[in-house]
Amino acid sequence: MTTILDAPLGAVSSHRDADKNLDPGSLKRLIVLLWQKRLPLLYFVIVGATIGLLVIFLSPNRYRASMTIAPVTDNNNSNISSGASAALNLLSGSGSSSSENFNRFQALLTSYQVAEQIAEHPDILKIVVPITVVDGHVEYHPSILSRAQAFALGYTAPEITPSMIEERLNKVIVFQSGASNSILPSANSSIVGISFENTDPNRAKKLLEAIFQYTDTILRNEQIAISRKKIGYYEQSLDASPMESERQYLYQAMAREQGELIRLQSGAPIAAQIVDAIHASDKPVYPRPLPILVAAIFGAFIVGAFYVLIGFWWRGAL
Repeated sequence: MTTILDAPLGAVSSHRDADKNLDPGSLKRLIVLLWQKRLPLLYFVIVGATIGLLVIFLSPNRYRASMTIAPVTDNNNSNISSGASAALNLLSGSGSSSSENFNRFQALLTSYQVAEQIAEHPDILKIVVPITVVDGHVEYHPSILSRAQAFALGYTAPEITPSMIEERLNKVIVFQSGASNSILPSANSSIVGISFENTDPNRAKKLLEAIFQYTDTILRNEQIAISRKKIGYYEQSLDASPMESERQYLYQAMAREQGELIRLQSGAPIAAQIVDAIHASDKPVYPRPLPILVAAIFGAFIVGAFYVLIGFWWRGAL
C-alpha cells in the first residue's frame, strides 16, 4: 500500500496544493483550509473549554426565590348614586377598587417608599446592596466594576440612598404575569409572579417577604388615611344635612366606612394576597454548566477559525 511518505516529491507537493484547485471562497475550500490548521483550532477550543469550566466552578451559585400574588376581592364597593359620590372620589383621590389597589400594590413593590423602608433595616439592605454593619454603622462596599466605572467617570462611588436602592430593586426584582412570559406585568393581570435571585436562598426569600410586608403597610396606611377622611366628610355632612332621608343614607355610608376602617386596622389583606407561598429553588439557577460550556467552546472555535482564515488571507492563500 502506497502512502504519502512513499510518493514522489512532486506527488506530495501536488497533494498539498490540491486545495488551490478549489473555487476561491467556496465552503469546501474553507473547510480544507481549516482542516490544515486543525491543531491551532484545537488549542483555541481547549482554551475556550478551560475558560468555560473556570466560569462554571468559580461563579457563585444563585438561587431563585419566588411568590405569586393575586388581588383581594373588594367587598366594600357600594354604588353611591347621590351627589356624595363625586365629593368622596375627589376626597380620596380614586374609587379604591380592588383592581386599582392591586395595580397600586404592584407599583409600590419596587418604589421609592419601599426603598426608604429597606434603608432603615440593615439586615434587609445588605441583601440588595453590598454592605457591612460595624458597630451599628453601615459601610457600603461597591463591586470592582462599580468602582472602575466611578473612577472612569471621575466621581466617587455613590452613597446608599433610597433612590439607589429603588434603582437596584427595579433591576433585581422580576415580575411575570400569570398568563404570559413578559417581564413586566400588564395592567389587568389577575395573578402576578415575583422572583429574586441571590447566592443564599433564605436571603432571597427574606427579601420577598420584606418588600411584601413593607408594601402592604404603606398601602394600608394610605387607605386608612383615606377612610378617615371619608368618615370625617360623612360627619360634617350629617351636621349640615336637614333632610332625614339624606341623613339616613349618610349614617349607613359612615357605618360601612367605619367597618372598612376596622378591617384595615385589623391586618387583613387589603390589596394583594400571597396565593403561592414564598419558596426558593433547591438547585441553583446559575451557573448552568452545559450552556456555558457549549457557548465557550463554540465561541473559541469561531475566534480560532477567524484567526486561521486571517492568516491565510494575509499570505494570499485564501
